[in-house]
Amino acid sequence: AARLVEQAGCGTVGLMLGSDDWEYPLWVAMDDAELLHLTPGDDGSADVCAVVASTVDVPTLNVDGREFRRVEANGVGPDRLAVYRPVNP
Repeated sequence: AARLVEQAGCGTVGLMLGSDDWEYPLWVAMDDAELLHLTPGDDGSADVCAVVASTVDVPTLNVDGREFRRVEANGVGPDRLAVYRPVNP
């Protein structure tokens, strides 16, 4: 997840994580990015250029009226993370 965000030059990343998910490793891996907590359909996150999610694993999702497409998903079960990028950046 961090590799994709870094390659995209993404400065603001939305997080959709469960209440028991580990978050600190993402802070360390993405130390140059601002991390925002989101829920599907959130408003006020127009600057988000990627979403890292463990609570959703669908082909597309909507954040602040923008469509994001899943570009990577890895892991199994509770360790699964999906990365989404905007359809129209």
